[in-house]
Amino acid sequence: MFGWRANSRQDDRSAPATHERSDRSAPATHERSAHRDGRYRASLIAVLILLVVTRVLSFEPTYPVEGRVLVAGEPARGAIVEFHPIGKPGITMARPRGDVREDGSFELSTGAERGGAPAGSYAVTIVWREPLAAGDEGARGPNLIPDFYSRRASTPLRATVLEGMNLLPPFRIEMRRNRRAASSSESRNMRP
Repeated sequence: MFGWRANSRQDDRSAPATHERSDRSAPATHERSAHRDGRYRASLIAVLILLVVTRVLSFEPTYPVEGRVLVAGEPARGAIVEFHPIGKPGITMARPRGDVREDGSFELSTGAERGGAPAGSYAVTIVWREPLAAGDEGARGPNLIPDFYSRRASTPLRATVLEGMNLLPPFRIEMRRNRRAASSSESRNMRP
């Protein structure tokens, strides 16, 4: 019963009975458990080291950064501005970014807790997605500006963040207008 069996010697009735587990997997289970505990401890130590390294790397001082984004002279409300460090080797955990407000202005923040950006030179990317219907959460509309502005490798936009307050000149993106659309809208405006 319960996986235990009484072993007694057939030839020596005076010897006390010994109890052994009939399930031979007990040592293997214990070894697996110890192995699992060891892996858990190693994983926990690795995560703690990563957290410490992340905190040390992310404690570069940040400085306030404000700017504007104008597309064809109009505020790019809802666009996302992201700064990518130039010439900084190593891991960058959080890139400074900002959301463009109604008037075209933005403020950068690096992570949830820190406003601004570390001092240095940056490639600036901008993505401005077409708003979708209210029920389309998670869906993304097309980019309203040329895609090369949204890629670090191809964006021509640059910025330098200095120690102290940074008021950047506006990022101006000029769009080429479709001649047919421009001429037809102009002719419509000229009609009485």
